Amino acid sequence: MNDRTGNGLSRRSLLKWHKWLGLVLFLPLLVVMITGGILLFPSLFAEPEDKAYTLALNPDNPEHWIRGTHSGLQHSFDAGQSWQEASLMYFPGPLRQIQYSSQEPGKVFALGQDALLVSGDHGRIWELVDLPAPPSFTLSPFLDLSIDAQGSPVLLREDGAILQHSSAGWTWSE
Repeated sequence: MNDRTGNGLSRRSLLKWHKWLGLVLFLPLLVVMITGGILLFPSLFAEPEDKAYTLALNPDNPEHWIRGTHSGLQHSFDAGQSWQEASLMYFPGPLRQIQYSSQEPGKVFALGQDALLVSGDHGRIWELVDLPAPPSFTLSPFLDLSIDAQGSPVLLREDGAILQHSSAGWTWSE
């Protein structure tokens, strides 16, 4: 019985090559799936005790706290006894600061390494703020978030650049 295909390879060698080809193609796909899972759901792969970097207390409700962690934002509705993850559409990286606006009740800002999030409902729904590119195109992370007398955010970058929001829009100063 001839076990050869038309191109001179045996069925056994074709099956062997097919198995190895499948394995070689499957491994990169598996790596992409795992990496994508880590990026989309970092809290699933975080340490059991997620380190808190910042904390904000709701001025209208002393039982409601928001903390920024390495994996995002968390809420407590019982003064820190238990925590729930906030739903974010964008992962800002480790959160450095959370501040309530002094002029607009319920408005909260959260500063990540390279992003600013805002909520108008005490942190239940968060939106990514579209920030303008800095005048010097260096990749310098944000360090500090302050709220000015009008309730607008003022951001400080590691390189000393300041980004401020006013009624005229965002402006950079060095």
